[in-house]
Amino acid sequence: MNGEISVFKNPPIIGYLTKTMANEYPDKQVGKTIIQKMIFLLVANGTFKFHYSMFHYGPFSSEVAGELDYAENLHIVDIAWEDNKGYFIRPGNNINTFENLLSESEKEKIRQATKVYGALTAGDISILATSIFLKIRFNTPEKDLPGVIQSIKPKYSIEDIRDIITKYSPGPAH
Repeated sequence: MNGEISVFKNPPIIGYLTKTMANEYPDKQVGKTIIQKMIFLLVANGTFKFHYSMFHYGPFSSEVAGELDYAENLHIVDIAWEDNKGYFIRPGNNINTFENLLSESEKEKIRQATKVYGALTAGDISILATSIFLKIRFNTPEKDLPGVIQSIKPKYSIEDIRDIITKYSPGPAH
């Protein structure tokens, strides 16, 4: 994070991610699950630092949840709830004012993550993030991941879980 400390540093991360998602996938619903998991993937690759723990939908960070609310208060993002659809998070009026707090390298990592993972559904990105969390935090062997994840998320088949992990998991560095 460039070494500088700023209370305004984390909301622009969320805002720039939201802006990048909106530009790359304009018709995609970006909700809280997608923001949480995309930020987790950026934490897993060493770009940012947030604490995550396991939750029903996979890795969850109360820090990210708080920063998301802060970003909304700063009008970096707009958050709307639609009945029977969920949350819609879009870039806010102030994103351009705050995004300069991010380095070009950080912005590039967000753009890269968006290209690789941005098209995933909330369910698929939750499976992927959960698999990476289990490998990092618990050193769960690759061969055991589909069964462990299915025990947490029984509505997904072992085959679907295996396909997502195989297609999207980063290499041995994680």
